[in-house]
Amino acid sequence: MRSDTQSVWCGSLFMLLGVVLFIAGCARSDSPSREEDIAAIERFLETAGEAVTQGDVEAEINRFTDDGIYMWPDAPSIEGREQLRALFERRFAMVEARLESKTDEIEVAGDWAFERGTSVAYIRLQGQDHVDTVHSKYINILRRQPDGSWKIARRIRNRDHPAGKP
Repeated sequence: MRSDTQSVWCGSLFMLLGVVLFIAGCARSDSPSREEDIAAIERFLETAGEAVTQGDVEAEINRFTDDGIYMWPDAPSIEGREQLRALFERRFAMVEARLESKTDEIEVAGDWAFERGTSVAYIRLQGQDHVDTVHSKYINILRRQPDGSWKIARRIRNRDHPAGKP
């Protein structure tokens, strides 16, 4: 025959086990693994240079969240879709560019991730023949969207050398 203490203890154990199983059953079983998240981010990043090369303002804006912030070299932060649109319209009207990016690191933490990398931009001012080569480094902070896709919430880019220097 069990004592009252043993009965309470066993009852508490079964209750705790029930709560744990309930919580486990309620957990999202469809949440992607870290490897799936990284693969999805890598697919998103594969198209990074296309909008720039094509001068496609809308495609480049759509890579950012609605509250996206771009910390452009030697300029104030560009915040939100309208400021991003103004930046890309101005830049794409002034130059033709080809961008090559290389991801050095991706880390995921829930619905947030960061990508660190380097890039080379080949830039030609409209109406000129000379092409400038600009080496830079960047960090993208990405946020998972409600549909499971990833977009850039924050971007910081910096040149490897001052403007006008090789």
